[in-house]
Amino acid sequence: MGHNLHSPEEIEKKLAQFDRLRAQGFRIFEITRRLGVTDTTLYAWRARRMGKPTAKDEMKRLREENTKLRKALRELLRSSPVQHHLAARTLLHEGKALRKVGRLEAVRDHLADIKP
Repeated sequence: MGHNLHSPEEIEKKLAQFDRLRAQGFRIFEITRRLGVTDTTLYAWRARRMGKPTAKDEMKRLREENTKLRKALRELLRSSPVQHHLAARTLLHEGKALRKVGRLEAVRDHLADIKP
């Protein structure tokens, strides 16, 4: 993973410069060139400042949730042979859908369907 090249103070300073330059009518590519950062970095900083999760934060959250769902599914599969059969059959038949739609949503929906 990447590492921070800028301290929080530097980020705030550059975001303040961005706001000033944007108010003066400069275009994004001109501002990023002056600040020495990419537009992607700038937008990620702005999103973080406003409390919105970045794509990296969202991916981390989804991975953690996926891990929890896998553990819950394992426990559920251990609890009852009938539930094990139903879950295994459903997951096998939905194999393509799991890859297309996303494992997290499919497992979450599946768990909701078979909860006692």
